[in-house]
Amino acid sequence: MSNLDFLVVELIDKAMLLNCQETILHLTTTQITDDPFRKPILVGKLINQRCFNAQIIKAAVIKLWHPQHDLIVTASKQNTFIFQFNDSEDLHRAWKNRPWLVQNHHLYLQQWPSDITFDDIIFTSSLF
Repeated sequence: MSNLDFLVVELIDKAMLLNCQETILHLTTTQITDDPFRKPILVGKLINQRCFNAQIIKAAVIKLWHPQHDLIVTASKQNTFIFQFNDSEDLHRAWKNRPWLVQNHHLYLQQWPSDITFDDIIFTSSLF
Protein backbone atom coordinates (compact mmCIF):
# COMPACT_ATOMS: atom_id res chain seq x y z
CA MET A 1 0.00 0.00 0.00
CA SER A 2 1.45 3.39 -0.98
CA ASN A 3 1.61 6.43 1.25
CA LEU A 4 -1.18 8.05 -0.77
CA ASP A 5 -3.43 4.99 -0.33
CA PHE A 6 -2.71 5.01 3.39
CA LEU A 7 -3.59 8.74 3.65
CA VAL A 8 -6.85 8.17 1.78
CA VAL A 9 -7.82 5.27 4.06
CA GLU A 10 -6.93 7.37 7.13
CA LEU A 11 -9.03 10.25 5.80
CA ILE A 12 -11.99 7.94 5.20
CA ASP A 13 -11.69 6.52 8.73
CA LYS A 14 -11.69 10.02 10.21
CA ALA A 15 -14.64 11.06 8.05
CA MET A 16 -16.65 8.09 9.34
CA LEU A 17 -16.22 9.45 12.89
CA LEU A 18 -17.83 12.77 12.02
CA ASN A 19 -21.24 13.36 13.52
CA CYS A 20 -23.84 15.43 11.69
CA GLN A 21 -26.20 15.39 14.65
CA GLU A 22 -24.68 18.50 16.21
CA THR A 23 -26.57 21.59 17.28
CA ILE A 24 -28.19 23.49 14.45
CA LEU A 25 -27.11 27.07 14.06
CA HIS A 26 -30.10 29.38 13.66
CA LEU A 27 -29.46 32.62 11.82
CA THR A 28 -31.64 35.67 12.17
CA THR A 29 -32.16 38.29 9.52
CA THR A 30 -32.41 42.01 9.90
CA GLN A 31 -34.61 44.25 7.86
CA ILE A 32 -32.62 46.34 5.39
CA THR A 33 -33.84 49.89 5.29
CA ASP A 34 -34.92 51.41 2.03
CA ASP A 35 -32.08 53.94 2.22
CA PRO A 36 -30.60 54.29 -1.29
CA PHE A 37 -27.27 55.15 0.32
CA ARG A 38 -26.90 51.93 2.32
CA LYS A 39 -23.83 51.30 0.17
CA PRO A 40 -21.52 54.32 0.44
CA ILE A 41 -20.97 54.34 -3.33
CA LEU A 42 -21.83 56.69 -6.16
CA VAL A 43 -21.07 56.08 -9.81
CA GLY A 44 -20.14 58.92 -12.12
CA LYS A 45 -19.62 59.44 -15.80
CA LEU A 46 -17.65 62.37 -17.12
CA ILE A 47 -19.01 63.54 -20.46
CA ASN A 48 -15.96 64.12 -22.65
CA GLN A 49 -14.11 62.52 -25.55
CA ARG A 50 -10.80 62.79 -23.69
CA CYS A 51 -10.05 59.93 -21.27
CA PHE A 52 -9.43 60.85 -17.65
CA ASN A 53 -7.72 58.62 -15.12
CA ALA A 54 -8.93 58.01 -11.59
CA GLN A 55 -6.18 60.08 -9.94
CA ILE A 56 -7.13 63.23 -11.88
CA ILE A 57 -10.81 62.75 -11.09
CA LYS A 58 -10.09 62.06 -7.41
CA ALA A 59 -8.00 65.22 -7.08
CA ALA A 60 -10.74 67.27 -8.75
CA VAL A 61 -13.66 65.93 -6.70
CA ILE A 62 -11.77 66.25 -3.42
CA LYS A 63 -11.44 69.98 -4.16
CA LEU A 64 -15.15 70.17 -4.98
CA TRP A 65 -16.68 67.85 -2.39
CA HIS A 66 -14.32 68.49 0.56
CA PRO A 67 -14.78 65.00 2.03
CA GLN A 68 -13.95 64.67 5.70
CA HIS A 69 -12.88 61.04 5.30
CA ASP A 70 -11.06 58.97 2.70
CA LEU A 71 -12.55 58.66 -0.77
CA ILE A 72 -11.60 55.86 -3.14
CA VAL A 73 -12.03 56.55 -6.85
CA THR A 74 -11.80 53.63 -9.25
CA ALA A 75 -11.90 53.92 -13.04
CA SER A 76 -14.25 51.52 -14.74
CA LYS A 77 -15.14 52.07 -18.38
CA GLN A 78 -14.08 55.12 -20.36
CA ASN A 79 -14.67 58.15 -18.13
CA THR A 80 -16.88 56.13 -15.77
CA PHE A 81 -15.82 56.03 -12.14
CA ILE A 82 -16.86 54.39 -8.88
CA PHE A 83 -16.71 56.68 -5.85
CA GLN A 84 -16.45 54.74 -2.58
CA PHE A 85 -17.02 56.87 0.49
CA ASN A 86 -15.91 55.95 3.99
CA ASP A 87 -18.52 58.28 5.46
CA SER A 88 -22.17 58.54 4.46
CA GLU A 89 -22.23 62.29 5.22
CA ASP A 90 -19.54 62.85 2.59
CA LEU A 91 -21.64 60.88 0.12
CA HIS A 92 -24.82 62.81 0.95
CA ARG A 93 -23.01 66.13 0.53
CA ALA A 94 -21.69 65.16 -2.92
CA TRP A 95 -25.12 63.87 -3.97
CA LYS A 96 -27.11 66.78 -2.56
CA ASN A 97 -25.00 69.50 -4.19
CA ARG A 98 -25.20 68.19 -7.75
CA PRO A 99 -24.59 68.97 -10.58
CA TRP A 100 -20.80 68.98 -10.69
CA LEU A 101 -18.33 70.19 -13.30
CA VAL A 102 -15.00 68.39 -13.28
CA GLN A 103 -12.27 69.75 -15.54
CA ASN A 104 -15.05 71.89 -17.10
CA HIS A 105 -17.07 68.80 -18.06
CA HIS A 106 -20.34 67.58 -16.60
CA LEU A 107 -20.07 64.69 -14.14
CA TYR A 108 -23.26 62.61 -14.15
CA LEU A 109 -23.66 61.03 -10.72
CA GLN A 110 -25.92 58.06 -10.15
CA GLN A 111 -26.74 55.87 -7.21
CA TRP A 112 -25.88 52.20 -7.55
CA PRO A 113 -28.94 50.23 -6.41
CA SER A 114 -28.03 46.87 -4.94
CA ASP A 115 -30.35 45.00 -7.28
CA ILE A 116 -28.59 45.96 -10.55
CA THR A 117 -25.16 45.39 -12.01
CA PHE A 118 -22.72 48.15 -12.82
CA ASP A 119 -23.40 47.73 -16.56
CA ASP A 120 -27.12 48.38 -15.99
CA ILE A 121 -26.59 51.86 -14.53
CA ILE A 122 -27.99 54.43 -16.93
CA PHE A 123 -26.47 57.88 -17.36
CA THR A 124 -29.20 59.54 -19.43
CA SER A 125 -30.37 62.25 -17.06
CA SER A 126 -28.87 64.54 -14.50
CA LEU A 127 -30.05 67.14 -12.03
CA PHE A 128 -29.74 70.75 -13.21
